[in-house]
Amino acid sequence: MLRDWWKGRVAQPRSKTDQFQQLTADIEQLKAHAEQVDSNFDVLSAGLDTLNNGLTAREEKLRKWVLTLLLWNAAITLGLLALAALALRR
Repeated sequence: MLRDWWKGRVAQPRSKTDQFQQLTADIEQLKAHAEQVDSNFDVLSAGLDTLNNGLTAREEKLRKWVLTLLLWNAAITLGLLALAALALRR
């Protein structure tokens, strides 16, 4: 797209001052687009940081649940082993 636009600009006959003014205007337009892209990147970066913080909090919550379930499993297993040992002694 940019290549076609540039070919169209070059193909039009103009004086040197018109070309310089047009080039200056084009550079300003490119600067404005670059600032817009930078602004969009900042917004995207902030959104990704928020998402990352949310995922980190959820991961920590899930880690606590897994640890709780592991401890619960160990307690139930030990209880069943103790019950089986008592049942075998009688």
